[in-house]
Amino acid sequence: MNNLVGFFRKMYVLKFKDYLQIIEALFSLILINGLIFFFPLRWWYKWIGQINKSSHKTSNFLKKKTRIYRIKKNIIRANKILLQTSKCFAISLTFMKMLKRREIYGTLYLGIAKNHNKELIAHAWLKYENCIIYGGNFAEKQYQQMIYFS
Repeated sequence: MNNLVGFFRKMYVLKFKDYLQIIEALFSLILINGLIFFFPLRWWYKWIGQINKSSHKTSNFLKKKTRIYRIKKNIIRANKILLQTSKCFAISLTFMKMLKRREIYGTLYLGIAKNHNKELIAHAWLKYENCIIYGGNFAEKQYQQMIYFS
């Protein structure tokens, strides 16, 4: 109960721009989770971006770092509102689309690995330039990259 009170206390002090991004992230997460749940990826993968194309290179990462961090925090807040129902693929795809709307172009990676029970597990992570901005800092080492979109 204290976590919920703390969450709403933090939400109270946000700026108007943050509320708009949270609303954008909510709608995006709901749409993308619907696509993932109801339709096979082969029907809508072209909407993600171009397959196996190198990402756009820009040299002003530090300038965009605060914008990227703010968008990431607001996506995580939106996912908390949705009771953390979104997984790494939906969050990474939402993050990529929200960045693209702000002319910040990242690259979405999809990979697989085997867990300790020898079962295949999948993971998605997002990179901007050479920095992993969502999905874990060691995702490239833990998962075999299968495909990437930019």
